[in-house]
Amino acid sequence: FLVDEGHSVSILDDAVFDADSYDLIIIGDSVSDIGNIFDHRNHKTLFLSNNAAKNKGVSSSSGTSSTRTLRIEKINSITEGYSLGDFQIYYAQDNVDYLTGCFPKNAINLASKSDSTRSVIMALDKDALLIDSSCTDRDKEIFERNLYFGLIEADNWNSDAKNLFRNSIEWLTEVEDFDEDGYNKDIDCN
Repeated sequence: FLVDEGHSVSILDDAVFDADSYDLIIIGDSVSDIGNIFDHRNHKTLFLSNNAAKNKGVSSSSGTSSTRTLRIEKINSITEGYSLGDFQIYYAQDNVDYLTGCFPKNAINLASKSDSTRSVIMALDKDALLIDSSCTDRDKEIFERNLYFGLIEADNWNSDAKNLFRNSIEWLTEVEDFDEDGYNKDIDCN
């Protein structure tokens, strides 16, 4: 899907790589923990794995459910063009992963599985504070955007699921215009 969208993709299946060489790091759904391989707080990271996200302070618990529907909880650039409420995201009944329990401070639950306590798409902007394993502290600041995306069965994505994934990638990789002069930080002379 990413190659078809015009992105350059490297698949890394070992634990040693230079995270600074990549614009975005995607953690596959089969990865249970990224350990100390790289610091997701300092790199734009897309978690497709609920276990890896949970182990890195994005939630205290997680689950998997079989469904065809998703509920939009909040509208932002990722969910733009959708209405609040339920709609289908898979062509057939398939697995949806979700995060539950406690969430980071300033996390934005964009889409859920049946209710807002089961987050399927969660955005963490630079002001989010990750949780510890007991949910008592929210004091680990992130410095780059992170996102959790629980629609793990890409073979069954319909056009809405593809659009949500596309919007997620764009949100994660967009370059910011810090002084709001119309020029992003990559080309701003000031």
